[in-house]
Amino acid sequence: CSILIVDDEYGVRSGIRTILEMVGYEVGEAGDGAGALLALEERDYDVALLDYRLPDTDGLSLLQTMKQRGCDAMVCMITAYANIDTAIAATRQGVDFFLPKPFSPDDLQGVIETLLRHRRARADAERLRAEHEASLLALAEERTQTHSLVSSLRDAVMVVNRDGDAVLANPPMLELLGLGEDDVLMRPAQELLGGGALAPLCEQLATPARDRTVRQLELGEQTYMASIVTFRDEAGEARGRILTLSDISEVRRLAMEKERFIRTMVHEL
Repeated sequence: CSILIVDDEYGVRSGIRTILEMVGYEVGEAGDGAGALLALEERDYDVALLDYRLPDTDGLSLLQTMKQRGCDAMVCMITAYANIDTAIAATRQGVDFFLPKPFSPDDLQGVIETLLRHRRARADAERLRAEHEASLLALAEERTQTHSLVSSLRDAVMVVNRDGDAVLANPPMLELLGLGEDDVLMRPAQELLGGGALAPLCEQLATPARDRTVRQLELGEQTYMASIVTFRDEAGEARGRILTLSDISEVRRLAMEKERFIRTMVHEL
């Protein structure tokens, strides 16, 4: 880990440097604000120890410039002019720790260890946040792709979650239900299907005997093949079900015509 010491007193910088290098830290130093900014341009540091009073600026002004330039080092303000007002002002402006002079080597090492723990925790939190945002983005893209795919199907499709609520219905399904999308989403599927020719599907959606069930339905003059498929997670738990209604009226009509043709041929023979 790397530490930057910013103090106008050479003896203070030298003493801190000796203590920190003895325990294995990489140490850089600067005697004023300009030197500190130059050091930060040359490399990144994990922790910066800033003296409150510097020849060309003060520690808080230097801190603001560091943040404007994208420095993400943990910052400890060190000063011989410590008072409660200074400490409060420093904390409000982004100082992570306030260490009054004089301090012992143990005090210094304790502060550095604390700041490094906080830096690791902050990095872990940022990594988790980035992973979470990436997962949400991937999920959103996946849902968008799924929604586009389902919407383009000629078959009527409804996706039901584990609670039995409709979470997706494509235009052919909405047309069969006679409802708009806002009237369907997150409503119980049994409520949507329970008032007509689709009512027989309610029990199968709630407690299907198998992971895939198929049945034939008559809806007015049309004939549909209803398929209910249960989809599961990696642990085998049911996450929801997909109801698909395929219009087989034309297929059925052709089958009936074929059957009549065969009967006629048999009769003629």
